[in-house]
Amino acid sequence: MERIVLDEPRLLLHFNPEHEASARLAGSLASFIDNKNPSLIVSLGGDGAMLKAVGLYGDMGLPFLGLNTGSKGFLLNHENDFSRLVGRPLVVRELPLLQAVCQTDRGQSIHFGLNEAWVERDSGQNLTIGLACARGSLELKGDGMVVATAVGSWGLARNACRQDGLFLSSDCLRLAGINLDEEYWGAIPNPLDIAFTGDVNLEVISSQYRPARAFVDGGMPIANVRSVRLGKKRPDCSVAFYRGGRSAEANPLSLRSKQWISSLFEVANYNHPDAINMQ
Repeated sequence: MERIVLDEPRLLLHFNPEHEASARLAGSLASFIDNKNPSLIVSLGGDGAMLKAVGLYGDMGLPFLGLNTGSKGFLLNHENDFSRLVGRPLVVRELPLLQAVCQTDRGQSIHFGLNEAWVERDSGQNLTIGLACARGSLELKGDGMVVATAVGSWGLARNACRQDGLFLSSDCLRLAGINLDEEYWGAIPNPLDIAFTGDVNLEVISSQYRPARAFVDGGMPIANVRSVRLGKKRPDCSVAFYRGGRSAEANPLSLRSKQWISSLFEVANYNHPDAINMQ
């Protein structure tokens, strides 16, 4: 965890111009904008806007700062007067960034995500997915498979496996099957937590007969996907937080979400070397 000071910020803005609050805030930041040589990427909106910004600009190696003009903002700051942040220290947390190489019937595409990537059925039939990772390989039948970072393990992966997420200090991936067939219940661990050190490969078996689609951080669907190779993008994604005022720490969150934020700011000293689930 590092700290940076925005003395002379040069901003690349990401926002929805049709969102009134975001557009109004973007107008107040006009004097800081430098799209040709930015030093900071600022996302205006909610967590969804932040994830889209990471997907678009994650390969630039610049820190991200989210300003909340939406409803929820676990990755965002709640101080929308940017001029108050200039000259003040920001806490920067390095979060692992997924790189998803997707192979479809039309070729290959590369996507970046902070939370998760998943493959799901795109028809009434379930899928057979070939999973290969450092722990071995096997075939699974069900509606799909989620591969989540520690951040993303609190989202779709949590819903898929009905277990609380990982601590953010865990450099791990969580693999969770979506509605696995009954034959796999209790036969394999679901979820499966592995070290984020190598690639995870998902192959759709007989994709020409059982079509599938893929998503990265809830972006646009990647249709007719045949395989997805997931690895770690270097450098990590830098996300900046303001440690005063109405920051993310002050949100009226549930107990689990407060623990999530505590892990984010390393307020609590959790001993979590093996990615054990929260109890």
